Amino acid sequence: MNTDSVNMPDHPDFLCVGAQKAATSWLYGSLKRLPGLFLPVVKESHFFRETSVTPFAWAGGLRRGQSEKLLGVYRQRSDLTGEHRHIEAQLRHYSAELVDEAWYRQVFSFAEPGDLRGEVCPSYFGLPAYDIERVNAINPEVRIVLLVRDPVDRIWSGIRMHKKQRGGAVDLDRLIADPDALRIFIDYTRYSEAIPCWRAGVGDRLRVVLFDDIAERPRETLGEILDHIGYRGSPGLPKARPPMNVGEPTPMPIGYRERLYTLLKSQYAFLETIDPVRVAQWRMKHEGALQSAA
Repeated sequence: MNTDSVNMPDHPDFLCVGAQKAATSWLYGSLKRLPGLFLPVVKESHFFRETSVTPFAWAGGLRRGQSEKLLGVYRQRSDLTGEHRHIEAQLRHYSAELVDEAWYRQVFSFAEPGDLRGEVCPSYFGLPAYDIERVNAINPEVRIVLLVRDPVDRIWSGIRMHKKQRGGAVDLDRLIADPDALRIFIDYTRYSEAIPCWRAGVGDRLRVVLFDDIAERPRETLGEILDHIGYRGSPGLPKARPPMNVGEPTPMPIGYRERLYTLLKSQYAFLETIDPVRVAQWRMKHEGALQSAA
């Protein structure tokens, strides 16, 4: 913890709230490299999910598990520098059994004086209005970045990650056909609910960024995000990394595409109000594939 933290802000200046599989790891990695910008050593605290009146039961265990795993690595080292000890202190803080607002505020006391502070946490994507008010209570000026990816592509990427993590235990045919099994993937694609809710809570402090822009022009898009969150560092940006954790391109079976596209038509209709040209391209891609297979 910084010894001058008593005089420093104890809140995030910005949050990236997802969506999952829409380049949040790219954004975390890109921001983490910039001087004068602080992100916690553990990417996602899930604080607003863990402490909600309708909490996600898994949030605390995942936070502790991620921090304990990294902490185990540091505890085995005998050559720790001051910087490494600083990271170890963060990890010990993240390993707390119980968390509250004071705990969350203390996360940002590890920053250096003058640093811009933030968190990247996709589980905040669908926060309800009462939890967005809790975000505003911690910092009424907080800036929000919400990343948007083609709905079918986002879900397919999430399903492939899920299968990779669980291996043969996942029956894709059954998952795609089962509304209950698909629900978690659909929930993180409900742009028509999440974006209006965040917009109602924070107004023009919300910036929606398309995954396609990150993939096609990462450096320029990173610059636009930095302008939005108020970063005033060096104008000479480092070369932006390509999106991370995208996964190897895997052909989507036509039956899966048809099922997902049908389920998500309302999301495409909503996203047309944000970028009609890009959404038209997404629609053409999926409809063209379906027509070719007919």
